[in-house]
Amino acid sequence: MRSVRDLHDEAMRIAVDAQRAHDAGNIELEQELATKAGKLEEQAATQLRADISEEPTRAILFCSAASLAWQSGDILWCKRLCYDGLRGFPPPEYEDDFNELLERATIADHLDIHNIELCPGEFQLSLTGAVAAAGIIPIAELTARISHLSSILMQRIRLCLGKPFTDLRKKISPTDDFITYAHAFRPGSFALTMGVTRPANKQPLIPMQGVDVDPSFVVDNVLYDMELLSNGSMSTLEERIGNNPYLVHFLAHAKEIAPDGKRIRMVGLTRNKKRVSFQLLRSEFKDIKSNYLDGSEANMETFVGLLTMADMDKGMLRLTTPNSSPLKIRVKEGLEDIARNYFGKNVKATGAFSGTIFVMSSIDPTDETDNV
Repeated sequence: MRSVRDLHDEAMRIAVDAQRAHDAGNIELEQELATKAGKLEEQAATQLRADISEEPTRAILFCSAASLAWQSGDILWCKRLCYDGLRGFPPPEYEDDFNELLERATIADHLDIHNIELCPGEFQLSLTGAVAAAGIIPIAELTARISHLSSILMQRIRLCLGKPFTDLRKKISPTDDFITYAHAFRPGSFALTMGVTRPANKQPLIPMQGVDVDPSFVVDNVLYDMELLSNGSMSTLEERIGNNPYLVHFLAHAKEIAPDGKRIRMVGLTRNKKRVSFQLLRSEFKDIKSNYLDGSEANMETFVGLLTMADMDKGMLRLTTPNSSPLKIRVKEGLEDIARNYFGKNVKATGAFSGTIFVMSSIDPTDETDNV
C-alpha cells in the first residue's frame, strides 16, 4: 500500500497541473486532472482513522480532496468527502471550510438543470433565499430582476454590433431585431428559463468585424461578465466592455439584480455547463472601483432626499433634501433608466459635487441597510 505522504505528494503535483490547465482556459483537462488528484487525496485521507490523534492531518486531506472534487465538477463526490471529513474531529477552521464547501455544493444543486433542454440563446435564472422556496416568490423580487437582465442583454447586443450607447432618456428602443422572453417556471429554489431570440421575419444584423450577434453568443457573453463581476475581476470586465456608458449600464443593472443576503442569498445563472453563482451583495457594490465611474472626479458626496423629474430630456433631475433647497442632478450616461425607476421615492445618491451641479454615479433606496 502506498503511504499517505506519497499519495498526497502526487496529488499535489497533479493539482498544480490542473490549475495550469484552468489558467490556460482548458476546462476539460482541468476537470480531468482535478478528478485524478482528488482520487489520490481521498485514498490518502481514508488511510487515517476518524480519531482525534489523526487530526489535523485527516481534516486537511479530506478538505483538499473535497476541494479537488469541487474543481472537477462532481458535486455529489464533493459533498460525500465533506461529510467524511466532518465525521472525524476536524479543528474549527477546517470544520468551517467543510461547511463552506457544503454550502457551495447546495447552491450548485440549485444551479443544475435537470431534464430540461435549453434552446440556443436560453439560460436558467434561479433565486435562492428566505423568500424563494417551493416555486413561490414575491412578484417584486422576480419581475425586477427579469427586467434588469433583459436590459443588460439588449444593450449587450448593441455593444456587439459596435453601435454607440443608446441614450435611454430619449426612450429609444435598443434594438427591434431581438426580443427577450421568459418561460417554464420550475419549483425548487425558484427557477425559470429566459432567452434572447431574433424574430423569424428579421434579417440577420451586420455586426462589427469579428463579433458575433447570435443569441447564444450574447447570452454567453453576459453570463461570463456576471461571473467576472461576482469574482471581483473589474480590470478584466473593463477590458471587455470598455470604460464607457455600457459599463455604467451593466454595473447599475447588475446591482439591481444582486442578492441582498437575506431575502435573496444567491442569483443563479446557468447555461449548459456554465454555472454562475452570483453572490456579490448589493451592499458590496459601493466598494467597486471603475476608472469610468470614479475617474478623476473629486469631491464625491452622498445626498439623501426625494427624487423628482426636472428635465429628463436633458438628463437633469431634482433631489429635494430635508434641510436644504432642491439639488440639481445630472445623470451619468448609462444610469438614466435606473434613475427613472426611483422617481417619487426617497433615495441615497452618490456622485461628484461641484457646488452647483451634482453628477450622480450611483443610487440606492434609503430603506436599504449596509449590513444585510
